[in-house]
Amino acid sequence: MGLVIIGMCIYLLFPLSLCVFFIWYMLKTTKEVGFLKAVKSKTAIVLIVLIFICGGFFISGFIPRSDNQLFKDYILNPMPKSIKVINSYDGSPEFYPNTCLHFKSSPDDFQLILASKKWEVVSDDSFVGLTCTESTKNPWDFTIPPPSLGNNVITYTFVPNERDYEVMFTNTQMNEVYYYYYDGYMP
Repeated sequence: MGLVIIGMCIYLLFPLSLCVFFIWYMLKTTKEVGFLKAVKSKTAIVLIVLIFICGGFFISGFIPRSDNQLFKDYILNPMPKSIKVINSYDGSPEFYPNTCLHFKSSPDDFQLILASKKWEVVSDDSFVGLTCTESTKNPWDFTIPPPSLGNNVITYTFVPNERDYEVMFTNTQMNEVYYYYYDGYMP
Protein backbone atom coordinates (compact mmCIF):
# COMPACT_ATOMS: atom_id res chain seq x y z
CA MET A 1 0.00 0.00 0.00
CA GLY A 2 2.95 2.31 0.64
CA LEU A 3 4.01 2.29 -3.04
CA VAL A 4 0.48 3.12 -4.14
CA ILE A 5 0.38 6.11 -1.78
CA ILE A 6 3.79 7.29 -3.01
CA GLY A 7 2.59 6.94 -6.62
CA MET A 8 -0.58 8.90 -5.86
CA CYS A 9 1.46 11.66 -4.19
CA ILE A 10 3.80 11.90 -7.18
CA TYR A 11 0.82 12.01 -9.53
CA LEU A 12 -0.92 14.68 -7.44
CA LEU A 13 2.19 16.88 -7.50
CA PHE A 14 1.59 17.66 -11.18
CA PRO A 15 -1.97 19.07 -10.86
CA LEU A 16 -1.03 20.80 -7.59
CA SER A 17 1.95 22.41 -9.33
CA LEU A 18 -0.38 23.52 -12.12
CA CYS A 19 -2.75 25.05 -9.54
CA VAL A 20 0.10 26.92 -7.84
CA PHE A 21 1.39 28.14 -11.19
CA PHE A 22 -2.15 29.21 -12.19
CA ILE A 23 -2.62 31.20 -8.97
CA TRP A 24 0.81 32.82 -9.38
CA TYR A 25 0.06 33.64 -13.03
CA MET A 26 -3.36 35.11 -12.17
CA LEU A 27 -1.95 37.27 -9.35
CA LYS A 28 0.86 38.57 -11.55
CA THR A 29 -1.24 39.14 -14.68
CA THR A 30 -4.23 40.62 -12.85
CA LYS A 31 -2.02 43.47 -11.61
CA GLU A 32 -0.85 44.19 -15.16
CA VAL A 33 -4.00 43.75 -17.33
CA GLY A 34 -6.93 43.17 -14.97
CA PHE A 35 -8.76 40.05 -13.87
CA LEU A 36 -11.02 39.50 -16.91
CA LYS A 37 -8.19 39.78 -19.43
CA ALA A 38 -6.01 37.50 -17.27
CA VAL A 39 -8.71 34.80 -17.11
CA LYS A 40 -9.34 35.04 -20.86
CA SER A 41 -5.66 34.72 -21.75
CA LYS A 42 -4.47 31.62 -23.60
CA THR A 43 -2.12 30.71 -20.75
CA ALA A 44 -4.92 30.77 -18.16
CA ILE A 45 -7.23 28.71 -20.38
CA VAL A 46 -4.53 26.09 -21.04
CA LEU A 47 -3.75 25.86 -17.32
CA ILE A 48 -7.42 25.46 -16.41
CA VAL A 49 -7.90 22.73 -19.04
CA LEU A 50 -4.78 20.86 -17.86
CA ILE A 51 -5.92 21.04 -14.23
CA PHE A 52 -9.34 19.61 -15.13
CA ILE A 53 -7.84 16.85 -17.31
CA CYS A 54 -5.46 15.76 -14.52
CA GLY A 55 -8.28 15.87 -11.97
CA GLY A 56 -10.54 13.86 -14.28
CA PHE A 57 -7.93 11.14 -14.73
CA PHE A 58 -7.41 10.95 -10.99
CA ILE A 59 -11.13 10.78 -10.16
CA SER A 60 -11.86 8.23 -12.92
CA GLY A 61 -9.48 5.82 -11.21
CA PHE A 62 -11.93 5.59 -8.30
CA ILE A 63 -14.95 4.63 -10.41
CA PRO A 64 -15.55 0.86 -10.66
CA ARG A 65 -15.85 -0.49 -14.18
CA SER A 66 -18.97 -2.32 -15.36
CA ASP A 67 -19.13 -6.12 -15.59
CA ASN A 68 -18.86 -6.04 -19.38
CA GLN A 69 -16.01 -3.52 -19.34
CA LEU A 70 -14.04 -5.72 -16.93
CA PHE A 71 -14.57 -8.69 -19.24
CA LYS A 72 -13.32 -6.68 -22.23
CA ASP A 73 -10.36 -5.25 -20.31
CA TYR A 74 -9.13 -8.55 -18.86
CA ILE A 75 -10.44 -11.48 -20.86
CA LEU A 76 -11.51 -10.80 -24.44
CA ASN A 77 -12.51 -7.81 -26.53
CA PRO A 78 -14.85 -7.88 -28.37
CA MET A 79 -16.99 -9.75 -25.91
CA PRO A 80 -18.55 -12.92 -27.41
CA LYS A 81 -22.35 -12.88 -27.66
CA SER A 82 -22.94 -15.84 -25.34
CA ILE A 83 -21.14 -14.25 -22.37
CA LYS A 84 -23.33 -13.32 -19.44
CA VAL A 85 -21.43 -11.88 -16.48
CA ILE A 86 -23.09 -13.01 -13.25
CA ASN A 87 -20.92 -11.13 -10.78
CA SER A 88 -17.75 -9.09 -10.78
CA TYR A 89 -15.34 -7.28 -8.49
CA ASP A 90 -13.09 -4.44 -9.64
CA GLY A 91 -10.37 -3.93 -7.04
CA SER A 92 -8.70 -0.95 -8.73
CA PRO A 93 -10.85 1.83 -7.20
CA GLU A 94 -10.11 0.45 -3.71
CA PHE A 95 -6.41 -0.06 -4.55
CA TYR A 96 -6.89 -3.79 -4.10
CA PRO A 97 -4.80 -5.93 -6.47
CA ASN A 98 -7.48 -8.40 -7.55
CA THR A 99 -10.19 -8.40 -10.17
CA CYS A 100 -12.76 -11.19 -10.36
CA LEU A 101 -15.49 -12.25 -12.75
CA HIS A 102 -18.05 -15.04 -12.64
CA PHE A 103 -19.70 -15.59 -16.01
CA LYS A 104 -21.59 -18.04 -18.21
CA SER A 105 -20.36 -18.86 -21.71
CA SER A 106 -21.04 -21.22 -24.55
CA PRO A 107 -18.36 -23.92 -24.95
CA ASP A 108 -17.42 -22.47 -28.37
CA ASP A 109 -16.94 -18.98 -26.96
CA PHE A 110 -14.92 -20.41 -24.08
CA GLN A 111 -12.60 -21.93 -26.70
CA LEU A 112 -12.20 -18.41 -28.16
CA ILE A 113 -11.21 -17.19 -24.71
CA LEU A 114 -8.64 -19.97 -24.36
CA ALA A 115 -7.23 -19.19 -27.81
CA SER A 116 -6.88 -15.47 -27.00
CA LYS A 117 -3.95 -16.07 -24.62
CA LYS A 118 -1.61 -18.93 -23.82
CA TRP A 119 -3.79 -20.46 -21.11
CA GLU A 120 -2.33 -23.61 -19.52
CA VAL A 121 -4.17 -26.30 -17.57
CA VAL A 122 -2.79 -26.64 -14.03
CA SER A 123 -3.66 -28.65 -10.94
CA ASP A 124 -6.33 -26.83 -8.99
CA ASP A 125 -4.74 -27.31 -5.56
CA SER A 126 -2.22 -24.55 -6.38
CA PHE A 127 -4.90 -21.90 -5.94
CA VAL A 128 -6.78 -22.99 -2.82
CA GLY A 129 -8.68 -20.31 -0.92
CA LEU A 130 -8.32 -17.40 -3.32
CA THR A 131 -9.78 -14.15 -2.08
CA CYS A 132 -10.81 -11.30 -4.29
CA THR A 133 -11.44 -8.68 -1.64
CA GLU A 134 -10.79 -8.05 2.00
CA SER A 135 -13.91 -5.92 2.36
CA THR A 136 -17.12 -7.35 3.72
CA LYS A 137 -19.30 -5.53 1.20
CA ASN A 138 -18.33 -7.85 -1.67
CA PRO A 139 -16.71 -11.05 -0.42
CA TRP A 140 -15.25 -13.29 -3.08
CA ASP A 141 -13.81 -15.91 -0.76
CA PHE A 142 -14.09 -19.32 -2.31
CA THR A 143 -12.29 -22.59 -2.08
CA ILE A 144 -11.36 -24.88 -4.89
CA PRO A 145 -13.48 -26.06 -6.55
CA PRO A 146 -15.73 -23.01 -6.61
CA PRO A 147 -19.07 -24.14 -5.16
CA SER A 148 -21.23 -23.79 -8.24
CA LEU A 149 -18.86 -25.72 -10.53
CA GLY A 150 -19.20 -29.14 -8.88
CA ASN A 151 -16.41 -31.63 -8.33
CA ASN A 152 -14.74 -31.77 -11.75
CA VAL A 153 -13.13 -28.35 -12.12
CA ILE A 154 -10.62 -27.52 -14.83
CA THR A 155 -8.14 -24.80 -13.80
CA TYR A 156 -6.33 -22.65 -16.35
CA THR A 157 -3.62 -20.10 -15.68
CA PHE A 158 -1.88 -17.40 -17.65
CA VAL A 159 1.03 -15.19 -16.58
CA PRO A 160 0.96 -11.90 -18.53
CA ASN A 161 4.19 -10.67 -16.91
CA GLU A 162 6.47 -11.64 -14.08
CA ARG A 163 4.40 -10.22 -11.19
CA ASP A 164 0.83 -10.73 -12.41
CA TYR A 165 -1.18 -13.89 -12.93
CA GLU A 166 -4.61 -14.89 -14.15
CA VAL A 167 -6.60 -17.99 -13.21
CA MET A 168 -9.82 -19.40 -14.66
CA PHE A 169 -11.87 -22.19 -13.15
CA THR A 170 -14.50 -23.89 -15.32
CA ASN A 171 -16.79 -26.87 -15.11
CA THR A 172 -16.37 -29.81 -17.51
CA GLN A 173 -19.16 -28.46 -19.75
CA MET A 174 -17.10 -25.24 -20.11
CA ASN A 175 -20.19 -23.07 -19.72
CA GLU A 176 -19.56 -21.50 -16.29
CA VAL A 177 -16.31 -19.75 -15.42
CA TYR A 178 -14.70 -18.01 -12.46
CA TYR A 179 -11.91 -15.64 -13.51
CA TYR A 180 -9.32 -14.24 -11.09
CA TYR A 181 -6.66 -11.62 -11.88
CA TYR A 182 -3.88 -10.66 -9.50
CA ASP A 183 -1.97 -7.41 -10.13
CA GLY A 184 1.47 -7.93 -8.63
CA TYR A 185 2.36 -4.27 -8.97
CA MET A 186 -0.16 -3.23 -6.33
CA PRO A 187 0.71 -3.87 -2.70
